[in-house]
Amino acid sequence: MKVCFFLASANKPAYSNLTSYKQENSPNLEELELLEVVLNVFVQKVKVPSPWAFFASSALIFGEPEIIPQNEATLQKPIEEYAVRKVKASKMFVDTLTVLGIPHCVGILYPHESEYRKTDFIFSRLILAAKAKSKIIISDSSFKREWNDAFEFVDAYISLRDAEFTGSVCIGSGKSHSIDEVGEYIFCKMNLVWNDMKIERALDITHRSRNLVCDNSLLTKIIEWSPSGDYTKLVDRVIETGIRNG
Repeated sequence: MKVCFFLASANKPAYSNLTSYKQENSPNLEELELLEVVLNVFVQKVKVPSPWAFFASSALIFGEPEIIPQNEATLQKPIEEYAVRKVKASKMFVDTLTVLGIPHCVGILYPHESEYRKTDFIFSRLILAAKAKSKIIISDSSFKREWNDAFEFVDAYISLRDAEFTGSVCIGSGKSHSIDEVGEYIFCKMNLVWNDMKIERALDITHRSRNLVCDNSLLTKIIEWSPSGDYTKLVDRVIETGIRNG
């Protein structure tokens, strides 16, 4: 079985022995973390059997796409700084592992949620507010996005590894719902009226890309994967288990 290395960003990565590189080149955090993994694992520990690496990118790299839905060939025009860093780190990941001859995959991930989401994410905020029976401030409740189950994404990663796929692939259900739809369902589960509990207010937040809808046709050709795209099952599970990243 291939050993899978899952690479993504972290808020506070450990720099260890790469301090001089950081000072001289000032790379972004994601780039530095990727370089450390490549140096320490793929170069120094060459005895790792059958390595396969996966980099978690984001659909935000598409910015404000004119084409809906998006696929792997869609033009990348990131707007948010987070997305810009993802593009840079993804290129570094591909270039480095291609030179090393190590199979690798870049997953362009659409929004996905679970009970392990941080408490400042909109999904966790909705769950926590409903369970506390407290009101919640929303900047734009009509905003539509995908609400995928992160556990289903993990199944996709494992299947891509088993298929030994190398390349980029969009991962998402292609099903979008507004915050209003999801909020109404969540608060109704707590016997609350959504419209009574939400407070629409302009917030000082970074730009959020719109029109992000996944075309997963390539993914479903590579592996057998049928995401439900049913946020109600996700909500039911997380309400039962509780947010575990509080």
